[in-house]
Amino acid sequence: MATPERQFSNNGNLPPYIPVSEGMWLSRLQPTDEDAQDFYEFCRKNLEFLEGHHEDYPRDVVSPQKAKKGIEDSAAHSILLWGIKTTDHQGLAGVLSLEDQGEGVYEIGVGLDEQMQNRGVATSSMNALADAVFTAGGRKLVAKTDPTNFRSQKVLSRTHFTFAYKHPDGDFVYELLAQG
Repeated sequence: MATPERQFSNNGNLPPYIPVSEGMWLSRLQPTDEDAQDFYEFCRKNLEFLEGHHEDYPRDVVSPQKAKKGIEDSAAHSILLWGIKTTDHQGLAGVLSLEDQGEGVYEIGVGLDEQMQNRGVATSSMNALADAVFTAGGRKLVAKTDPTNFRSQKVLSRTHFTFAYKHPDGDFVYELLAQG
């Protein structure tokens, strides 16, 4: 677990904007009014849907001010957030998180707007962020999922993660190693 006083080790090397595909990109969320409003709207709109899939889903994002604080607190705890944006979806299509575990290892997570499911958004976004992390010198990505979350397991398989082990808390842990 990253300590709050340690800064994200690749913060300077990861770009704030990552193209994903035609009409889709990742934008690192900053504690600005605009990003906070987008994050708040995403959380508010998708709370019920995502809460069933992500036990650490930010239930306390109940206002744009709390969303801004959540973005700030995440960065202070070595977690960077990227908004998934598309030309055909108003607001955030999803959010990716990346937590520095130390020594070139990062935990990645994704949450999508329910309307964006089954469109390849999670797969292509995770691939783009993985490429950026490995280009910046990361050596391994890990992802945890509930054993009953088959959608997430399918995305992890499509992004070439392999099952590593069952965590003591019951979650499945998947890994993706940098090539070369």
